[in-house]
Amino acid sequence: MEQTRLEEEIKEAKKSEGGGGEGAEAAALREQVEREKAELAEAEKNLEKIREETRLKNEMAEEVQKINDEMQELVKMQEEIAEDEQKTKEAKAKLKDMEEEKYKVELRIETLKRQAANHDEKMERLKKQGELKKQAAEASLKAAKEELEAVKARQAADEAKSAEEENQARSIHWSPYDRVGVVDADP
Repeated sequence: MEQTRLEEEIKEAKKSEGGGGEGAEAAALREQVEREKAELAEAEKNLEKIREETRLKNEMAEEVQKINDEMQELVKMQEEIAEDEQKTKEAKAKLKDMEEEKYKVELRIETLKRQAANHDEKMERLKKQGELKKQAAEASLKAAKEELEAVKARQAADEAKSAEEENQARSIHWSPYDRVGVVDADP
């Protein structure tokens, strides 16, 4: 726009000089126009550089935003990994507790098996002892029955003998005048 304005000033200067040749003022204006054209070209180059820098900065800003977004996703993923690691740690601790409990249960089972084996062995011994005691009691009972029979037989024999002696004692006629020792003699 400024270039157009300068060109118009140059045209007016030419007219004011009489339309004939160029004067000093026109030459000065032409030089000024050339300088301003050069400045304008320089300003356009600078503007183009600034636009390019702005475009690059915008691209960089977009890249930085993408990197920030990716960093936020990475942070979220790290938090999830940390949570997963915590859960894994808790699961491992729980698994360790369960393994310890399993070991304790297995030890208890082994102890109970040994106790059961000991009880079975003790029961077997007690059965054998009971059988032996039963056999001893039966033998003792048999011996006691035999002894009882023998006692009964002796008692019966003693009773018979007693009865016979009693019969004999009644058949003896005793007198206070009999000689001593004659009482037990046979008649």
